[in-house]
Amino acid sequence: MSRTMHFLENVEGCAAPGGSYSLAVSDDRTVYLAGHFGKTAEGELPDLFEDEVALALDNLSATLNALGMTLSDVAQVTCVLTDITTFSDFDRVYRSRFSPPFPARMTYEVALGGGLRFEIMGTAIHPKRDGATEA
Repeated sequence: MSRTMHFLENVEGCAAPGGSYSLAVSDDRTVYLAGHFGKTAEGELPDLFEDEVALALDNLSATLNALGMTLSDVAQVTCVLTDITTFSDFDRVYRSRFSPPFPARMTYEVALGGGLRFEIMGTAIHPKRDGATEA
């Protein structure tokens, strides 16, 4: 049995990808989420770090919603901060969007381009056991 791959290129109301990549790639069960960042659909970054994190998580949620999923379907995330001293601010916003049991998570400090201070990527498991996602 061969797997069919689905590619989600953009989500209405969210910033378009900033390069040559899909927002999500999925097969019948697993969704691989590209790095999501906190820019508006118009490409603007919020002034406050916490607002940028919230918008990135909202954009991730919108991508999942476009696939018929929610943040509760996320199994694993990787979060990157440009300043690790903002970890507690990030975690506070993160906890306002995800609820227990939380996804497995790795968080680390990196340099990001375009003025970004935060990015999140992850893997989600589609709740439908018998059907393909429609990416």
